[in-house]
Amino acid sequence: MLNNLNTTDMFDMCDKSKPLPQEIGFGDEYYTLWEWGVYVKNISKDLETAKREYPDAVVTLRKGMSWTPSDYGKPEDLPVNLFNFGKYRGEEISTDIPASYLEWYWQAVLVWDDRREYVESVMEQLGYVFETIDNAPYNPIHHFYTAEEMALKVAYEKRVEEIKALGEVVIHVTHNPDCDGFIACDPDSSSPTYRKVGFKFPAVAEYYYDGCPYYMPAVKGKGKRVKGRDLKVTVSWVSEGDDPTDGYFDILSFEVLKNK
Repeated sequence: MLNNLNTTDMFDMCDKSKPLPQEIGFGDEYYTLWEWGVYVKNISKDLETAKREYPDAVVTLRKGMSWTPSDYGKPEDLPVNLFNFGKYRGEEISTDIPASYLEWYWQAVLVWDDRREYVESVMEQLGYVFETIDNAPYNPIHHFYTAEEMALKVAYEKRVEEIKALGEVVIHVTHNPDCDGFIACDPDSSSPTYRKVGFKFPAVAEYYYDGCPYYMPAVKGKGKRVKGRDLKVTVSWVSEGDDPTDGYFDILSFEVLKNK
């Protein structure tokens, strides 16, 4: 599972001398109280009650763990190797803790807290790999991957670079394109990739079935059936981000291959 953390940008987090406004989030059942981006406690199952109890809190509906009303209180000043809030408060941060909880805690800990690096070191023992996408002070954007996810990500990136170099590839089309001509498919069906590779037909024709629209690649203004077929496509890469594999392939031309 791919996960992101972008620290709250509605507050001035660079000046720690100013108290960060409280937030009202929402767990599985309870509306929850957050301070400094970390969970404090459950408040109520009713939003209006939560707002009355904390009238100055900003309602963000921040997602996070929801526990029983016997909350675990505010973060404590504990040694860096111990959880300082939450379900395992006071216990050692170790590989014995469920991986899903370590993931949640890593996202909840403040980016400048030394405990965050300690959690990373523990998660790395479990095979997690961390990347920093934007290293802007006080507001970095981080991603983490499990060992399996990273292996698939590397395979995807390698496949994209191979297609870029060749300029053509055979793809198996499992579905019709969307209204903009996009499809996503795995060019190498023998090896699953981190995510399917995106391709875009230059034009589509619109049709209807039982009142619902669907689209097919347009050839001389008419739709060409490609669903369930193998296509040999000539492509050009379109970049959409800083990462060299963020983007999709424009389909310059295609040939429908005969089914074997």
